[in-house]
Amino acid sequence: FMLIFDYVYSGKIEFLSLEIDQIMKVLIGAYQFGNNILAKECKYDLQSNLHLNNIFPFLKHANELKLESMLTFGFEYCLRNWIAVSSNKNGLEIIGLDLFQELTMYKIKSGDTIPPPPTLEPVKDNIIEDFIKVRSKMEHCDAICVIQSTEIPFHRCLVAGASTALCQFLLKEHHKNKKLAQYVMNNISPNAFNLLLDFIYCGESITLDVESDIISASCEIIEHLVIPFELVTIREKCENTILNANICAETVIPLFNITYLPINDGRVNLIVKLRSACLNFLSSNFKDIDINTLTSLGEAPMKDILFKLHKCFVQNNIDGLSDS
Repeated sequence: FMLIFDYVYSGKIEFLSLEIDQIMKVLIGAYQFGNNILAKECKYDLQSNLHLNNIFPFLKHANELKLESMLTFGFEYCLRNWIAVSSNKNGLEIIGLDLFQELTMYKIKSGDTIPPPPTLEPVKDNIIEDFIKVRSKMEHCDAICVIQSTEIPFHRCLVAGASTALCQFLLKEHHKNKKLAQYVMNNISPNAFNLLLDFIYCGESITLDVESDIISASCEIIEHLVIPFELVTIREKCENTILNANICAETVIPLFNITYLPINDGRVNLIVKLRSACLNFLSSNFKDIDINTLTSLGEAPMKDILFKLHKCFVQNNIDGLSDS
């Protein structure tokens, strides 16, 4: 059961560490739970790794576990390799007389017809698609995060898997008198928390459609959540989003501000390349910038903007601008 449980969350099973009978038991569990993808993966591993060294344990376990399709597959393999199989005394001891007789009868019924080896194709990994569905529907949530009067539902067990620090926060901080565990975050926007959930659930943004919203939310996550919750992987996703962003009037200030955060010291792509790109955009498009957004900047970025504007004035031989 634990192997199936792990597969549901990770989409992976370490087949190399399992014996044939263990894989067959997982296959039975997949049938019982109606997990067709896992069943196909088990069958692919069992069938693609079948050879003369393990054909007899394969037959023995398939017979004991009443896996008729696997037993038939094993019988067909034996027909294609009949001389080697029938002359292996140790193998016959493994499967026993009754099963050997059943195999012999199968060969007699098949006559001279030897089934060709089947074409085996690996199973496509659908784990990302599955989690996108989970994120889109958000059914059976057991918690909500309240941000600026907006309630955002989520699954604690999934979110807690992002980091140990986040897990500890979810265990300690919720209001227990509510029907659903309730958490409050005052330093980020609803967009930022939704993007965080997107990255945790499926590794990409699916709830935010506007690029400027995604960029601003990525900046918030880096500034307010990455360090306290030790979100290393999430940080990488946010930085990739930021570094590939199109700088515009709506995004330039949050992007510019990110380059001055102490947590980004030493990150050359952010501090040097992105800061320079933002300064160039600001100096070239200053009239399009919402002046109120500048109030969120600290002393250092404000000085750099003034120095950049002064440099542009000098280079373009502009003495000053009239207010008329």
